[in-house]
Amino acid sequence: MEFQIELSKEIQNTERTLKSEKKEELKRHIHLLKCYGDSCAWMFLHPHSIRQLYKNEKNKGYLIDQGKAFENTINLARDVIAKLNLPVLIADLTHCINIGDLIICSDPEVPEIIECKSGMKNNKYTMQGRRGRQLSRMKGTKEYLKKGQAKVYGEIKERLCLELELTANHNWNIVNSVLRETEKVGQSFYKLSEYEIIGAILDEIEMKIEEHLQPCEFSFKNPIVASHYRAVKEAWPTFAPPVMWNIDKHFKFKLMEGEIMLFHVFDPIALLGFTNGSATITKIDVPIAGTTDQGYEIEINHDQKWILSSVFTDKILYGYETVDSVGNSMLESSQKATEKVWELSEKNS
Repeated sequence: MEFQIELSKEIQNTERTLKSEKKEELKRHIHLLKCYGDSCAWMFLHPHSIRQLYKNEKNKGYLIDQGKAFENTINLARDVIAKLNLPVLIADLTHCINIGDLIICSDPEVPEIIECKSGMKNNKYTMQGRRGRQLSRMKGTKEYLKKGQAKVYGEIKERLCLELELTANHNWNIVNSVLRETEKVGQSFYKLSEYEIIGAILDEIEMKIEEHLQPCEFSFKNPIVASHYRAVKEAWPTFAPPVMWNIDKHFKFKLMEGEIMLFHVFDPIALLGFTNGSATITKIDVPIAGTTDQGYEIEINHDQKWILSSVFTDKILYGYETVDSVGNSMLESSQKATEKVWELSEKNS
């Protein structure tokens, strides 16, 4: 809570300066401060919960424009902590929480959500207008997180959660060694396989990555080059900020501030043919109807087929999850989905 209070003060001070001095570095500073606010969420909440709490268009505006309302939110957070002795997250200090004003971290997977409204009355108009939409979305999200299945306000289809048994594995040791080498000589590259490289450079050095992609060493078809800072700059709710990574402490802050740029080269063709015997990744770059996304086709027992999103590519590129870990989670996701379809069809029949 003390950290969030200091964070709110710094954001508000910067907002006051920004109103008189329209400088991009001030906007960037506020953005990064809220990325540090996101780190609090990643400390206390399950990644799945964070993604659900993000699913809402919310213009948070300036904290200084909220006046007494934000002060009341801070005071309520203090009261909750004093009474329950549980971590409380203040949504306006984050990018990744767009549902509710306070999140009580009683359970990483099923947190409590509080919406703060001044002068709110319990009458027939409570569930109307913007306030009603907010409360309906909050109620639906809470039900989904608790039961794993719910219709959330504003969405056409019902949400359904599939719980995987696998534990994700990451390349943090390799990332750490690359960063250590970069700190010594200015840049470093590590070949994980013929389809994957992790590299880093100091921010003042020009990277010539093509020099490290010798055709004789790799089997790239259409490699994707990703910078860790894209996920920071765009504040994706899918991946933890670098400050939460399992690497040397001082590198966490250098990556957050962009003093070191971490690069990841990966070709999704590496996942083609990945199998566990009953499920196989049979195609890549498959168009997903109704979107601009291209995903993976998974075949189950040469019969059932599923198309999975390219978010699995991003897990490797930006989340530094291992290829085997991601491949196995894709296969298990498809198998669980198949089982769920059979279960629901049996229930309906």
